[in-house]
Amino acid sequence: MLKERPNEGVKMTIEPKVQSPAIPASPKKVHFANLSNIRKIWPWFFLVVMVVVFTVAAKISNDINFISVRSIQGILTYATQIALIGLGETLIMITAGIDMSSGYMLGLSSVAAAEIMKALYAAGIHPVLTILLGLSGGILICIIPGWINGWLVARVKVPSFIGTLGVGYAIYGAALVKSEGYPIAEQPPYLGQIGNGSILYYWPKHGLSFFKIHAEATQADMASIVALVPNVVLITLLVII
Repeated sequence: MLKERPNEGVKMTIEPKVQSPAIPASPKKVHFANLSNIRKIWPWFFLVVMVVVFTVAAKISNDINFISVRSIQGILTYATQIALIGLGETLIMITAGIDMSSGYMLGLSSVAAAEIMKALYAAGIHPVLTILLGLSGGILICIIPGWINGWLVARVKVPSFIGTLGVGYAIYGAALVKSEGYPIAEQPPYLGQIGNGSILYYWPKHGLSFFKIHAEATQADMASIVALVPNVVLITLLVII
């Protein structure tokens, strides 16, 4: 048997804790951190530079104001198509894919909707019903190339870049053949008001008017009337929400 012997004469001392010196960050890590901060702010810096350059150039060359209500309205109006396409493209890019046919889809949908509305309006269908059926038909017809895209990528395992690009060129050709490269006229009324109209108009010295220009305005007054809320911008915001 082992016998325990008393631990005599043992003194326990606590030594003061020595704090290790801080290790400085390596120059490479500091460099990467600076690059990350620059990457976050450079788009805003570039935007400010562009606005300043175009403002000065527009004032010097044509004596016009680049930053104005009309220019902002124009930018917002032209950006609606890109925003609507980007909404669908975002869902695809989240899944690590890409759809190169989205812009061509827009063209096919527009041509199909215009052809449907032209035929229905010529047949005597009410303009409101004609517009609703035409817009619905333009959206539904894109299910066909959309299904082909999904089949090529998910079943045949074609890379999404290649598959959707090929389908995009095909539907671009179909839309071009159908429209023959010309705008499709003879559309129902109210359609132009939806696309080109505004919810709110401002006429200096006459105040605001909703949904239509003031009745007393003449053709000469159109240059001074400002469309504050274009319909296409509001529709795009509702789709985004």
